[in-house]
Amino acid sequence: MIDWGDWSMNSTFDVDKLKTEHLISDEYIQSVENTLGNNIAEFYNHYIITHYCKLQELEESLTNNVFRKMLDMKEVNSFKSRVKDPYHFVAKLVRKVITKNDYRNVNLENYHLFFDDLLGFRLILLYQEDWFTVQNALFEHFDFDPQRLFKKGENVGSVYSGNKPVVVSMSEIKIRAGDDESVYFDKCSELSEKPFVINRGKYYRSIHYSVYLEGYLFEVQVRSVFDEAWGEVDHDVLYPKFLKNSELVGYSKMLNRVTGLGNEMSSFFRVLGQNTAPTTEPTLDTTPDELQLVHTEHNARVNHENPILEKHLKTVDQIISYILEE
Repeated sequence: MIDWGDWSMNSTFDVDKLKTEHLISDEYIQSVENTLGNNIAEFYNHYIITHYCKLQELEESLTNNVFRKMLDMKEVNSFKSRVKDPYHFVAKLVRKVITKNDYRNVNLENYHLFFDDLLGFRLILLYQEDWFTVQNALFEHFDFDPQRLFKKGENVGSVYSGNKPVVVSMSEIKIRAGDDESVYFDKCSELSEKPFVINRGKYYRSIHYSVYLEGYLFEVQVRSVFDEAWGEVDHDVLYPKFLKNSELVGYSKMLNRVTGLGNEMSSFFRVLGQNTAPTTEPTLDTTPDELQLVHTEHNARVNHENPILEKHLKTVDQIISYILEE
């Protein structure tokens, strides 16, 4: 369980922190408060008092009962989870109300049904094409009925009441325009109804599932290790503070292109390895230059220092073990 917050349950809302760290202007704050009829501090305090601890309990329960099992899958490389930091929540609330008309109906009683990322889980895959296998495993733990899907803000609880998580929106595959879409369509070509929608955006790559359980919506993301690396760097440097900085945006675009190439190359590398006949155990004659250099330098040092000692490296495994022990 990962704690990405830097606040205390007893902390007082600091509007200056919201403005400086999240680049929220006074004009935006005033506009949102006029629209919603509550000030931002009320949403901040309500979130901490009413929802934060409950979301932490839900995070722990789902991690122990669902996601630890999925970590045993060979397709899943790693896993992350978090409950949204209160300042990140109110900053997102402001931005959504300013830019999306649907969020103007948000109030203190229903906002947790508009934001499905107050609680988030992320399954990270080594190869992007394994998404369908992981989705099938996810649907073994979560109910999914494409005939009963909801929009954010709707009263999901009036229909779903069990103890099992329910996927309440179509799986959304976010890709960069121009990416190879066969990775997704070929995996379920025999199905009459595709269990996803594709959102062809500019850069972001990930698969999102909106899930309902015990009065809350939460989000499950599935993405490759390459997409995860780009997302972490982009969020650390660029998003959301410097989206208008053309130089930083340009570097993020370039890194994103490399990310897409990494996905394609790793998948090709995997297929190539599966179709290549196994060879004999590697010898010193077939090792990379770096290992050969370690072998040569080590044996020369042994001969020089004490020629009677039997410490020569003879195999690839011995070279690797020697490097790891250094």
